[in-house]
Parts: sequence; C-alpha cells; structure tokens
Amino acid sequence: MTSNTAPTSVKAPPLRLKMLLRITRGMPRIRGFGYLTLRFLKPLCCDPNGGSYILPIWPRIRMLVDPWDCIEGVLALLPQYYDSWELAAVAQNLPEGGTFVDVGANVGAYSLWAARHGGLNANVIAIEPAPDNYARLCHNVELNGLARIIHEGTESGSLGGVC
Repeated sequence: MTSNTAPTSVKAPPLRLKMLLRITRGMPRIRGFGYLTLRFLKPLCCDPNGGSYILPIWPRIRMLVDPWDCIEGVLALLPQYYDSWELAAVAQNLPEGGTFVDVGANVGAYSLWAARHGGLNANVIAIEPAPDNYARLCHNVELNGLARIIHEGTESGSLGGVC
C-alpha cells in the first residue's frame, strides 16, 4: 500500500541541529538533562514548522524523524534516553529468529530495534492505524533495508497493506 504522505525528498539537518546533536548525544544520563534539552534547547535549534531529517538513531538504525515532534524529538536528540529499559528487555529476550509484534508502532522505533536484535530471520509485525505515522514507518523500514512485512491497521480494525 502506498501512502500519499510519504516524503519525496529530505533535506540535510541545519548546522544548529547538528551542533545540538553533538551535545545531547554525548551526554551521559543525568537527571533533568532530558527535560532541559527538550524544554529549552530544542526550541533554539529545531524548526517548529516541521522539518524531517534522516538521522542515525542507534547503531545500524537510521530514521526519518522530525525533531520538533514529541516522540521523534526524543529519538532525534536523546536516543540514549528513549525507552532504554524497554529496548534492553527486547534485546535481551527476543530470541534469534523470534517474532515481535509492535501494536501502535508509530514511526517504527521498536520495530526497527527488534528487527536488528532478532537476527536475519526475525519476524517483525508492526501495526499502525494512523496514515501519516504508517507512511513514516514504511519509509523507515525501507531506509534500513529491512525486508519485513508491515501491516497497517485501518480505522475499522481490519489489517490492510504491506510496505
């Protein structure tokens, strides 16, 4: 299924965003730093009118993200803070070639993580009902070269297309 909201071109991150990424991604987990980054530094360096960029998020995982978005902003600016306990649990408990189901996949962070940590034979099923998020999810799956079947949940609750 092809969505009309999939990005056709992506611009390079501006210098001020690149500088912020160098600062935020190099910081160890310090209580309150995430809040300060998202509350005060993000408005100085990110475009509130939108601007999506392809950024490395974790090793071997790149994503198209909008740093101004509440979820994608954490992925872009502070990936070391993004659901670290949950991601560690997936990496530790998903067996080689296992199956991972991501219901409400959003833009695919957990799906991509599971696909990388479950090995070449992992089965990853991502279900996302929101068309814009689904388009971004499909783009991120393709961007990472992960040949996985991704289903879109429609408003009626039935499963639909394949990326």
